[in-house]
Amino acid sequence: MFSTCQSIRRSTRITNPSLVPTRQRLRSRTTSGGSQESAAGEKSSPSESTSSLDNEAHSLTVLDESIDTSDEESDSIPDLEGKGVESDTGEICEVHMYQVRYVSRGERIVLQVGSSSELQWDNNPSREAALVVTKFYTVSKKLESTRLSIQSPYIEQALRDVVGSYLGINFKTKGALNIFDEPRCLFHYYADLETYATAAQDENMQKHVRFCLRYVDKLLREEISSFKNMIENNTASPGLEHRHLWMAFKPGTLLYQISMGPN
Repeated sequence: MFSTCQSIRRSTRITNPSLVPTRQRLRSRTTSGGSQESAAGEKSSPSESTSSLDNEAHSLTVLDESIDTSDEESDSIPDLEGKGVESDTGEICEVHMYQVRYVSRGERIVLQVGSSSELQWDNNPSREAALVVTKFYTVSKKLESTRLSIQSPYIEQALRDVVGSYLGINFKTKGALNIFDEPRCLFHYYADLETYATAAQDENMQKHVRFCLRYVDKLLREEISSFKNMIENNTASPGLEHRHLWMAFKPGTLLYQISMGPN
């Protein structure tokens, strides 16, 4: 898709409710004169490379106990849609996060959200991660869209069994199951997925589905709190802000019906 793209990757495993700091590591190829050489063969000083990345990357803290990295080379932006499923795809309960941004030369690069010192090349990014989040930014550095790619075969199967169909989601895809912007589907069927995980006989199914629900808890923490306070626990005068109305209604819900009768 693009001639040269840089990929910075950090993987995280959500296992407990404690906040864990990011472990940083720098991997780069250097020339004899102390300069860094890019995949395209261009040379730049270490200070220039790290400083430019520092301007693009942002810190993120997730629930975690350990951090994994890989050291392969890449020349493309992670594209997780439509790929064939390999035996170990999505088998590990991890969230991998990326940002796709424009740099000064008008090129798009892939950054792992976190420390820019984790400079690595990754030929097959995030294949083993159950969840991959990619945020796309415009040239003016405004967030354009967010994509949640569900690679876990267990979570995908659970969604097919519990949800079946949902506006904007292709449940028949052979690759990653993609959800754009807020994972509304996961919120609307949260309770059903929780019940599904409890009843599942497969330990991996239970583990992956509950991992996914913990991700939803963290991502939509403020929205869920508002929903519970204003709707579930407020029987006198329930209400929601306009931007949160989607939480009250699943796609296809009938809100009103015009009747020709006296009532």
